[in-house]
Amino acid sequence: MDILNSPLYKVLDRITNLFFLNVLWLLSSLPLITIFPATAAMFGVFKDWTKGKEGKLFGSYLRHFKNNFKHSFVYGILWFLIIAIFYIDLRIISDFETYNFILMSLLFLLLILVAFNTVYFVPISIHFKLTLFGKIKNAFLFSIMFFPTTILCILIGVVAFLIAIFIPAFMIIIFSPAGYGIFRLCYRTFEKVGKV
Repeated sequence: MDILNSPLYKVLDRITNLFFLNVLWLLSSLPLITIFPATAAMFGVFKDWTKGKEGKLFGSYLRHFKNNFKHSFVYGILWFLIIAIFYIDLRIISDFETYNFILMSLLFLLLILVAFNTVYFVPISIHFKLTLFGKIKNAFLFSIMFFPTTILCILIGVVAFLIAIFIPAFMIIIFSPAGYGIFRLCYRTFEKVGKV
């Protein structure tokens, strides 16, 4: 029996690749501002795997990081600015006695819209040649069209984040499997609309 072609070897190879991909993602996300280019690179590797292009992991990751850097970096800056504005507004509004509920509701609506957009931005970035505005607009459209998938993707992301917060040792392994789950869910939506 050829051990390199055995199902067990393939499973172990995928697990090992997910581990190293997780490490690459963590290292390239360390400045925080590069978290979106790093995520785009990770999803680009997932797309290669889905298409049967099992090349060198580091080379594939680096290529996708460079190819998707510009739009995902700008999106990351916008994302962090919106979150900062949300936090500042939240602090200010909490001191208000009147209209507190209305203003809080508007703020959380903004946060929900940002979360919805975030789910699809990176998958759309690696699948479609669009302008930055086109990616943001289509991320909104997909998040609304495939609402249950959007909620599921957000839950996967939140659970991975909470696990990493409460059990820091899991940071070394949790993000790439969670990312792969989100990628597969988003990829399925693209298949439904015939865009893969």
